[in-house]
Order: sequence, then structure tokens, then C-alpha cells
Amino acid sequence: MNVETIQNCTGCSCCEAVCPVRCIQMKDDPVKGLHPQIDSDSCINCGKCFQRCPAVQETLFFYPRKAYAVWSLGEEQRKKSASGGAAAVFYEKVLERNGVGFGVRFNKSMQAEFVKIQSKEQLCAVQGSKYVQVSMNHIYGQVKEALSENQEVVFVGSPCQISGLKAYLRRDYDHLVTVDLICHGVPSNILLSEHIQFIEETEHLKARNLVFRQDNRFVFNLYAPEKTYLHDGMSDPYLLGFKTGLFYTEKCYACKYAQNKRVSDITIGDFWGLGQEIPFHHPYTGSISLLMPNTEKGEKFFNSCKEKFFYEERTVEEALKGNDQLNRPAAVHPKRNVFLNKYQEKGFEPAAWECLGDQLKENQREYKKNKRKTGIRSFAKKILGRG
Repeated sequence: MNVETIQNCTGCSCCEAVCPVRCIQMKDDPVKGLHPQIDSDSCINCGKCFQRCPAVQETLFFYPRKAYAVWSLGEEQRKKSASGGAAAVFYEKVLERNGVGFGVRFNKSMQAEFVKIQSKEQLCAVQGSKYVQVSMNHIYGQVKEALSENQEVVFVGSPCQISGLKAYLRRDYDHLVTVDLICHGVPSNILLSEHIQFIEETEHLKARNLVFRQDNRFVFNLYAPEKTYLHDGMSDPYLLGFKTGLFYTEKCYACKYAQNKRVSDITIGDFWGLGQEIPFHHPYTGSISLLMPNTEKGEKFFNSCKEKFFYEERTVEEALKGNDQLNRPAAVHPKRNVFLNKYQEKGFEPAAWECLGDQLKENQREYKKNKRKTGIRSFAKKILGRG
């Protein structure tokens, strides 16, 4: 048996990284997402890929020690972040200690990939959500190199990626802090690339960056030098499909990491459900992060960052209740098979509209109406001298 035959592979790329003869490559697929392919002619049957694979080996989980509602005290950090800016604070802290961070950016080809962060100037690229499966970009070796040089390291990724890193390293490091993002599931990069290409062709632009969260809203904001394509989260086919679980990679629907026990030192995400049962008495109206230290090391690191946060301790039960993905994997969308069949015939746009068309039309009408109202209010303020 080898890693090609593992049904619940998450695409973490640990097998590719540990292969001594480099005979494993990660291939992308619209349904399976990233998955390993082995060059059988080069394989020496050492078994290291299978021996390290987190999908088949035992995983060490930790129940959250505490839960906090937090946001960064830096206004610019909050503006550029998906939620309350927790990850940005962690990166900033480790850089201040002459350490390094590892996070995800969109490259020039609009592919999401891991990168090493060595300066504050690099932080902007890794801030914000990346709602797509991420290429590991051979990052595990760079993490090990930094750790071997006794640099403090903060690694921020999805739970399966952190599990892959731990399987690759095979030991814990006191100066490594792992931070998992609460993950809803991820689509293949192929689907996102097709959608971006469609927008580029129809809108006559060349994308340079993509933002999924802006001003406390879900958006699909595709930046280009000449103009910008912007839709809110419910009126863009890709983001609506993502939010409703239409086309995650198949293993996401049975994810073993979507539970209340966590694989990392710290878990962060949106604090959904905050204040619904236990009052939260603060006037702040921006995005608020949930932060859960899961290990003693994670709690110690968070304590060292507290001067950069507003924070209030909440109950772990409140945090778990508000986030479905801290309890169970995403449910399979009732039209997933319809999408997959249509996708094989026609590609992403026709498949998404086949499954989401009525909802998209209604949402787009509402979005245009709200944009007109906002424009009228803005114009009126200027006329009245209030803008």
C-alpha cells in the first residue's frame, strides 16, 4: 500500500517532502484537490511516505485550555485582516524577536501558496483569508531549516497542514508555535483559477490580487491595475458556492480535524455567536477573532502578545457552540453531484450557475440595489456638506 491509494488524503504534501528520491509530486484535481502521484520507475519502496502520512498515522489532539474574544489594537492590521487580526499580531511578535513566520499569499499567477515571512513589509501579502486549497510550496524544509538555526517560528495554516508539518518534523520544538485557522473546507485551486480567468476575459482585466474579506464583509474583490471586480459574498458564484459547501474537495466533507480537539498550539477564527447567550459589553463593531490556546506553549506565546490585543476571556463552550467546524465537517451540498457532472461537461461557470443561479440572480439584484442606495446617500452627504 502507498499514499496514492489513501482515500482520506488531505493534500498536506508531507509525503512529497519526505520522499528521499523525490518521486512524489502533488497534482491538483477539481474533485480530489491536491493529491500525490508517484513515479513508480523512480520509487525505491522505502515506505517513508506511508509511514509519515497524517491520514493514516495517529494524530495528537488537544482540547482548548481557554477561549478569548480578541482584536488587534493596530487599526491597520484589522483593516487588512480577515477577522480581528490575531495572525498579524503573532507574525509581528515573532519578527520583533528576530524570528520568522510562515503563511499564505496569492502569487503573481493568482495561486495560493505558502511563503516565509522575514520582514514586516511582507505581512500585507499573507493577511486576509484564502478560501482555496493552498500549495505547500516545499515549505516544510524551510521551516525545519529555520528551526535548526534556532530561530523562533510561527506557522499559520489549516489543521491538516499543521498535521503535515508535524509529521514531517517528527519532533516538537520549543521555539515552534503552530496556529491553525478554523477551516470550513477548501475548493481546488483549479476552480478558483477558472473563475478568475472567466472574470478577466469578460471584464477585460488582468488580476493582481484577490480579497475575500473587506470592512467586516465577505466579498470577491479582484484587483487589477486598470479596474476592480467587486461582488459581495452572496452574489459571486465562487464565494457563494464556497459559503454553501457546494464544491469543497471531497475529503473536506469527512475531515477528521473538524472537531473540538485541535492539532495546533493555538486556534484562531471568527468568533461566531459571541454574546448571544453571555453578554459581551463592548462598543466595538468590527470583526472579532476567536483565539483558543490549546497547549501550554500556545498559552505562553499568547500571553507574550497580550499588550498588542484587546482580549476578554470567554467560555470554551461558547466558542465551540458558535463554530460548526469546531464540532463537525461541512455538510455535503444537495446539488454537489449536479455541479460535478455539469463541471465535467461545461466547466466552472455553467456548473455554478446551474446549481446556484436563482439565488445568485436574487442576490445580485439586491447587491445592485444596495450599491445604488449607498451611492445616493454618499452623493447627498456631499451636496449637504457632510462628506
